[in-house]
Amino acid sequence: MIWVIGEILMDEFPAYRRVGGAPFNFACHLKRMGLPVRFVSRVGKDETGRSILRFVEEHGFRPDDIQVDADHPSGTVQVTLDDSGVPDYIIHSQVAYDFLDLSEWISRLKSGAVPRMIYYGTLLQRTPQAFDRVKALLRSRNQGTAAFCDLNLRMHCYHRKSVLHSLHQADYLKLNEEELGIVADFTRTDGESFDPRNLLSRFAVKAVIVTRGKEGSEWISRDAHVSSKPPGNIEATDTVGAGDAHAAMSAYGILNEWTPERTIALADRLAARICQIQGALPDADIYSDLIR
Repeated sequence: MIWVIGEILMDEFPAYRRVGGAPFNFACHLKRMGLPVRFVSRVGKDETGRSILRFVEEHGFRPDDIQVDADHPSGTVQVTLDDSGVPDYIIHSQVAYDFLDLSEWISRLKSGAVPRMIYYGTLLQRTPQAFDRVKALLRSRNQGTAAFCDLNLRMHCYHRKSVLHSLHQADYLKLNEEELGIVADFTRTDGESFDPRNLLSRFAVKAVIVTRGKEGSEWISRDAHVSSKPPGNIEATDTVGAGDAHAAMSAYGILNEWTPERTIALADRLAARICQIQGALPDADIYSDLIR
């Protein structure tokens, strides 16, 4: 079982609305690839929340894993796209997922539950109270549970403490090129040159996965340093959710003990396919063809 902990929200594009949030996109990809997933989040007691709950159930998740908050609205994000389809986000604060209660899941871990993997990011940790809740969850996991961190650093929605703690807890770290620069600023000492391989020893991370847009991605671990490039001639509709798809296929490869080469090659290909559609999730089943 994989536990995915994090935000689910409504992405509001200029012409349409879609259910989104990096953790939900990640969970949905893994579930469509046949893995058992529990998705844990919180929505408001409003029409947006009701739409999200219907969507979650339609996609095979347990709606009772989604808490309903009577005091705070469901999360929403205004999304605008530039001429290249690259998104810019306005993420509203003090919304339901900021108040996600993790006590039940912490109790499960303390009672001996051993999910194969727990996924987390930094948006869920943007308030001091939420940061403490995620810390308590990750501290409670058992040795057999891998921690997969997709940083997803959004402007004004992260802080140095949450980033460093996320790195300390991660077995597998996925981040993009821009986020790598922020991590470098947070972790290097004065005058020190930064090398992503430093993260392996300083934070006991098993593998660092760096996405570089059209330039592909890298897998950096103690035993391998592998680069991959996506297929050429990709015309992007938008890039929303491409990183989430890459993270999901990377996690799938890790859980299935694929080689790093195969893992990031297929992660690049899934991310490229997502760039060819509107939004973060495909309507058709494209996963079996990719894996085959």
